[in-house]
Formats: sequence, C-alpha cells, structure tokens
Amino acid sequence: MPAPVISKNHWINKYNMKKHPEGEGCYFEVTYRSPNEAPIKSRNEVSQSINSAIYFMMSSYVTKSYSAWHRMRTSAESWFFNYGNDIILYWIDGNGNIVENRLGLSNSAHLQVHVPANTWFCAVVDGDDPDCYALVSCSCNPCFDYTDYELADKRELIALYPQHKNLIEKYSISEQNLNKYEERLLQISWVIFHDILNKHLQELINECVINERNKSEFFASNNPIALLKKEINKIDQDGKSEHEKKIAVINLIKRETIPKLIYAKLIQALDEIMLLPINKDSINIKEPLIK
Repeated sequence: MPAPVISKNHWINKYNMKKHPEGEGCYFEVTYRSPNEAPIKSRNEVSQSINSAIYFMMSSYVTKSYSAWHRMRTSAESWFFNYGNDIILYWIDGNGNIVENRLGLSNSAHLQVHVPANTWFCAVVDGDDPDCYALVSCSCNPCFDYTDYELADKRELIALYPQHKNLIEKYSISEQNLNKYEERLLQISWVIFHDILNKHLQELINECVINERNKSEFFASNNPIALLKKEINKIDQDGKSEHEKKIAVINLIKRETIPKLIYAKLIQALDEIMLLPINKDSINIKEPLIK
C-alpha cells in the first residue's frame, strides 16, 4: 500500500502527540477520560473513570514500529480507524488460535475492531514504505490504567503458545539493558536527572488521575506509579551525595517488580538524558564514573 498524502508530523503537531513507551515510531495523546467513576473490583476497589480514549499512531513495520504483544486484564479495547494505511491486529483467542482483523479502508478491512478484555494482542501497519503509517482512536472500558496493562514477556508467551512462536517473536519488545545508560547518568547533575524522571512520571500520573479525590485515592493505593514516585522523592530528600542518589535510582529502575510499560516509560526518560549536551551546567565533573 502507498504512503498517505498527509505526513505523520501533521498529526503529531496538531494533536500534540507524545512518543508512546510501547515501541519505536508510536505516538499517542489522551483525548478523553469520563468524569463518571466506579469502584473497580479487580483494581483494588479504587474509583476510576469508566471510559478513556486516545489518539494512537504507528509507523510502518520497516521502521521497527508496531504495537507489541500486550493485554488489558479488565478493559475491553476498541480501535477506530482515522487515517492512513490499514492496520492488522492479531490476537490469541480462548482456544489458543490466532484471530486476524484488518482495520482501515481496504475491501477486507473494518472501521472498528473490538478486542476482548484479558486477550493477548498486537498490531502492525500494513505497508512496506517507511512513510506508511496509521492514525487510529483507541477506547478502553473501563478506563486505561497502567496497572491493568501487561506487556508480554516474550519467553513466557511462547511457552504458553509455542505454535505461534514466529508471530510472538516478530512483534515483541526486546529487553532494554541499563548498562549503556549508567556512565552518562552518573555524569549528569542530580537536579537534571531528577527533573527529567519526574516529568515522565508526572505524564503517567496525569493519565491516571481525573480529580482531587481520585488523586488522593491514587497516592494512597499500591499503584506502582504512585509507589515509584514516592520512592524517588524519598531518595531526593535523603542526605546522601548526588552520586549515591543516582545509584539508588538506577537500582530502583532495575527492579523486576516494575511493570514493563512503566519501565519502558522510564527508558524514554533515560533516552532523553542521553541526548543532553555535555556542558558545565549539566555535568558533575567531580563525581566518579562506573567503569
């Protein structure tokens, strides 16, 4: 399929879309969270919005862009085609079979595709041109929540469904290794390091909180984003050296208990730090580096 006439940057700029932590070339913007709330039993009875929606954009697979295998444990997810190339959605049904649905304008495609809750699925743009992409709207009922989202562990999913090994491997996210970040992170000043991490965590919080009462419940809960925010703030307030604080945060990020999508968001923060220029305002010259 040929690339769309309107460029990706048009939509990114128009809707102020941000990079999605799920994968390369993916962008999103939250557009709606219902003011109507309900306590959700599977989410520790915390009152949450009953519906949320986003714009979501993916580029061609040749640019390593796709929506990796994941599931929403309690939310059904609906995809609505907006513009661009077709998208192919694959999911694994209750019998372990692959279900394939096409979203778009071609003869075999639909304008809506609805993915049942607790279903492993992935999505990819149908187009070999690097300029191919698709813009869709996605809605979650009840609302999207990072604790409800589970990014698949490739090895575990293959163990469950070995007959789909090739498809699972093709659309899974590779594990990120923090080693390449450590030396640079220890060079950057704690203030800059802390500010960039906080900015990315705040973006996650803004997607979870819809009012002051909900905010209080959120921070009183065991939500991993709230707990991570508290731990980083505690490290910031400890009377340790900047070097010790950064080591503590790096070790915190390495913990296996952090949900994978939140981990991917933290990797985005680290990638932003890696792009910072080395100058006297950003670097801690006196601090030793990890070798």
